[in-house]
Amino acid sequence: MTKETQDAFITAPDVSISTDGSPTMRHPRSFGSFPKVIEEYVVRDKLMTIEMTINKMTGQTANIFDILTRGLLKPGMGADILVIDLENVKANTTWTDIYAEPTGFDYVIVNGHITDTTAKSSEPTFGRVLLKHMGD
Repeated sequence: MTKETQDAFITAPDVSISTDGSPTMRHPRSFGSFPKVIEEYVVRDKLMTIEMTINKMTGQTANIFDILTRGLLKPGMGADILVIDLENVKANTTWTDIYAEPTGFDYVIVNGHITDTTAKSSEPTFGRVLLKHMGD
């Protein structure tokens, strides 16, 4: 796919942003999809606003999958928040280091709990698999 075609798809208002990556996939997008979109489309190329981009990754995606308790910051919803330093967002993943951690993401809050995302953390995780029509 050409860069122009990719840009057209990613910036289209009705296209959400997701990933088909996984830790076993051996591909940079396994860990770098979302940081790469923010780094390239918001910060570097200015093709989308941060608000549009975050909505494509959260609210729009939750709506498509009918996940009723995520994707928006409002009362009654799960408090999943990522604090971003836009000036320092970088995916960092490459073909030779697919596990490189992104930079520019200062805090991850999952279900209202600040989460230690470092590899050596022994802190509990607060997330869970979300299913369609999940009640909470």
